[in-house]
Amino acid sequence: MSLKTYLTCVACTLGFCLNLGAQGFSVGLFHSPKGLGAAYERVDFETEESECVLLYADMADVFDGTFDDPGIKATYLHNFVFAVADDPGADIRVLVGLGASLGYVRDRSEAGYGCCSSVCANLACKVLFRPNIDIHFGFIPEFGLFVKKNDSETEVKLYRNGLTNAILPYITIAYRFR
Repeated sequence: MSLKTYLTCVACTLGFCLNLGAQGFSVGLFHSPKGLGAAYERVDFETEESECVLLYADMADVFDGTFDDPGIKATYLHNFVFAVADDPGADIRVLVGLGASLGYVRDRSEAGYGCCSSVCANLACKVLFRPNIDIHFGFIPEFGLFVKKNDSETEVKLYRNGLTNAILPYITIAYRFR
């Protein structure tokens, strides 16, 4: 499967997962030592639940100088508000969530690319500034499998980057539409 076909499948799958309806949403940038990319979040104002999609270049082995070319990764998270603090200048929310991640990446200095599939969690602090800026700070640990095709066989291993990079924080800066 080519990278273009794989990305098209991931984008279509994530697109069907989201129901825009009349809820609010935000679009922004994802920054982390893990990678750089785009973030989309849909918020249900009645239940305070949100769905978040991250699509980013997997830069973990690029930033440390091991490789020159990044992989690609998509993550879907369903977040719940755990705690709320209101301030005159901003609202602060603590989010917890679960989700899934798919990617065409390298795993802990492995030669060659493979596919990773993992379940993930999210622990984040979300600051909603007035009028329309959202900033998330958080962590996304992942537990999953890494599948790589060698010359004549297919290897299935534990996705090590998901566990070892769990302590790497992320920040998302987004513009909120209502």
